[in-house]
Amino acid sequence: MYCKSCGAENPASANYCSHDGAFLKNHNVKYRKQEQSSNYCPQCGGTVSTLANYCQHCGQSLGKYVTEKSNTPTIMKDPTRLTPTMPKLGKWPSISFQQIKTTVIPALLAIVIVFAISFFMMKSTEKLYSNLMNEAMSDSEISNLVGSDVKLLTGKFIGVTDIMMMANLQNPNLTVKAGGDLGFDEGSFSVDALAKNGYLLYLLIPFIGLFAAGMVAGRKTRGEDLARRLTDAAGIAIIYALVCTVISFFAGFSHEVNMSQMGMKFSLSIDTHYSFFRTLLMTLLIGFLFSGFGILFSTNFRKITGHLSGKLPFGESIHQAIAVPFRGILIFSVIIFAMLVSQVAKLKEELGFELDGTPLEELLNKSYSLIAASSVQLGTYLWNLLHFASLTFSGGEDKNTGSISYHFLSGFHLKGEAADSDFEAIASLMATNDVGMYLKFALIIPIILLVWAGFRIAKQPNVVKNLVIFSAVYAVIMMGLASFSDIGFSLTSVDNGDPYSMSMMLGFSPFSTLIFSFIFSFICAYAGTWLYKLRMKQ
Repeated sequence: MYCKSCGAENPASANYCSHDGAFLKNHNVKYRKQEQSSNYCPQCGGTVSTLANYCQHCGQSLGKYVTEKSNTPTIMKDPTRLTPTMPKLGKWPSISFQQIKTTVIPALLAIVIVFAISFFMMKSTEKLYSNLMNEAMSDSEISNLVGSDVKLLTGKFIGVTDIMMMANLQNPNLTVKAGGDLGFDEGSFSVDALAKNGYLLYLLIPFIGLFAAGMVAGRKTRGEDLARRLTDAAGIAIIYALVCTVISFFAGFSHEVNMSQMGMKFSLSIDTHYSFFRTLLMTLLIGFLFSGFGILFSTNFRKITGHLSGKLPFGESIHQAIAVPFRGILIFSVIIFAMLVSQVAKLKEELGFELDGTPLEELLNKSYSLIAASSVQLGTYLWNLLHFASLTFSGGEDKNTGSISYHFLSGFHLKGEAADSDFEAIASLMATNDVGMYLKFALIIPIILLVWAGFRIAKQPNVVKNLVIFSAVYAVIMMGLASFSDIGFSLTSVDNGDPYSMSMMLGFSPFSTLIFSFIFSFICAYAGTWLYKLRMKQ
């Protein structure tokens, strides 16, 4: 049976709810007629009989009924389908100064953790980058030309603030300007580029910090309603977003190289910066979601979104919509990571002693973080592909544009300049390796997860409405993954007055992902509700 207070499911033999302690037994309410003790009508004062139900003079009702309760429990035909009282979110509390103070410490804790992890990542890669750049620049024409300023080119280009921005999926804007007189040639050159950073594994950095912050804040409000707890998540998100936005003004790097010797002059400047508005919006969203997960987890330190079932209208549907893509991407990421690690080990074994003492050996030994990032990215792409979305690689050079898209059912589609380029050879290579056949086998994983979600949703009241809510939330999450996982760049340059543009992008269409994910998830979840009904009939 279900608790009428919180909606939690309890055994049929239970007297009290195991979640909030409310009394569970149902009671029949009976009515009995109270005997007429007066011979006069209370309305007109006329004489009436004690056996009369209505006054014969004015028609006033003379009957009075009182209720009496019985301890006999109500017998239900199907206890498993008892409709629980739908939990309410509750009234959103007003934000007070005291409440803001309680979120400041968790928010600052999140920022400190994110900074510490970013600093560790910077130091772990700085030495490797410097060694590779020093070897590449040694005895090169650029090194001979720049001379003592070569350290500016081989020094660190990415600081701790850059990694913090990358962890929040911020896109760096790069500006390069060069010019001078090299004796045999004179001119100027400028480039403006935007890099699309969609490496989702970087989100693990703010997730750790904000999740810990949510746990700290959630311990103080563990017994309060969900609206009050989500207000804490909003407070943490606001503070986190404001600090990250301020950091974005100081993030990036600026390098200048100037050379003047032997009749030659050369200058080079490189500058990066980040968008203020995008940083504010993205960190607000990331801060609210990840700290909210931490607050929910602090309820009993066992579940994250599983608590929504008894705390929100359609909570089970929202929980399943969040859990299914997380489980699916995790499964595929682990599989891809194991495959890539085995390939790296095979490569090291084939090269053998040729790797000893080379920068390539050091690069391969420290490539596991790159493999992990690539695994999560490929796992996300694979999960989107299995929802009937097309993965598209598009490129353009000046007015020449082309694209190649892949759908696991219909294969490759080439457009524009891609039909006459090396993309056609890539399509033929993948077609001969039966990639589509493997993806069709992999389709069983999202089908199983979505059917199981529908099976769980079938236990809730208003099944069809819950399915629509589940599919809508699920489709929005998939659209977000498609929007934030794009990788590529676009640039414009001017070389001695001649303009030039180039762009490359790899990703999915957010709108088509939204539509296909909604349809696919609804069909599979509906099949899960049908299986539940079939089981209940047995």
